[in-house]
Amino acid sequence: MTYGDEMGAKTKQTRQSIDNLRGEIAFREKLSRQHVTGERLLPDYYGKEEPVAGTAQALKIITITARAHGWAERLYGLKPADAAKDPAAAMGNQFAIEDAIMKAGVGRSRTADANSIMYTSKANQLYRLSDDEVKGMKARILFVPAKTDTIFPPALSERAAARYRAQGGVAEVVVIDGDGGHNDGVFEVAKQGDAIKAFLAK
Repeated sequence: MTYGDEMGAKTKQTRQSIDNLRGEIAFREKLSRQHVTGERLLPDYYGKEEPVAGTAQALKIITITARAHGWAERLYGLKPADAAKDPAAAMGNQFAIEDAIMKAGVGRSRTADANSIMYTSKANQLYRLSDDEVKGMKARILFVPAKTDTIFPPALSERAAARYRAQGGVAEVVVIDGDGGHNDGVFEVAKQGDAIKAFLAK
C-alpha cells in the first residue's frame, strides 16, 4: 500500500466515524424527544392494550438521564453482562450496564402507569413562574441540587436563587457532592443535612 493509499483509507475511516457520530447524535435526540413527549414510545392507550414495552423503554431512558457517567463507571465500567459473551464478539452481547438498566425498566414498567409518565413529562415541559408570581412568594428557599445532575444542574439553581433574591426574596444554594447524577438529590441528600438543618433553624 502506498502512502497515498494509506492516507486515503484513513480519510475514509475518519469520514465514516464522523457519519457514525452524527447518526448516534440524531438517534439520541430522537430518543430524548420520545421520552419527553411520550410520542411513539408511549401512545394513548385508553381502551387498548397497555404499552408495557414502551413504558419499559421510557423508564430506561429516564434512568440514563437521571444518572451520570461517574456512577456508571464506578458500578459497571466495561464489564460484560455475561462473562462468556464478549460485547465485542457479537452485536447481541451486552455490557452489564445495558443489561441492568433495561431489566430495571422492564421491572418498573409492571407497576408504572404510562399515562402518568406522559403527563408528568408534559407538566415538566410547561412549568414556569412569571416575575409577578415570583414577587408574590414569601418563603425562604434553600436549593439543594446535586453536583452531577444534568436534569437540574446546580447552575440552574444558582440562576433561580439569583432571580428570587433580585425580587426581594431570601434564597441560598448548597450542592450535594457525588457522581450519581439527578438521583443523588434523593439518595445522597444527607450529605447536606447540616446545611438543611441550619437553614430551617434560621
